[in-house]
Amino acid sequence: MTRRRGGHLETLALAVLALGWLVPGIGWAVGVILASASKVWSVREKLVGLLGMALVALVGWGLAIAAQTHSSVSSVALESLMFGGVFSALYLWRRLRLDRTDF
Repeated sequence: MTRRRGGHLETLALAVLALGWLVPGIGWAVGVILASASKVWSVREKLVGLLGMALVALVGWGLAIAAQTHSSVSSVALESLMFGGVFSALYLWRRLRLDRTDF
């Protein structure tokens, strides 16, 4: 298996996405901007990694929390983005390690 090489931009994007929950809302947004600027990931990988993982967090985690705590929609969405960033970072990191020609 060959690996794609990520540079400083990709490393920073992954770190900010993974730790974006420390700065709610802003951390995820900065991570998305950094990941979007990368030329290493394809558009499909970026869409799945950034939007798809945020939706996974919203549906799998956010809705369950909202049903139990009667939280507002905005707080559930913000919390889902915070933790969706961790899922995004894991997905994009995994895609960075795999070469497209292997499939």
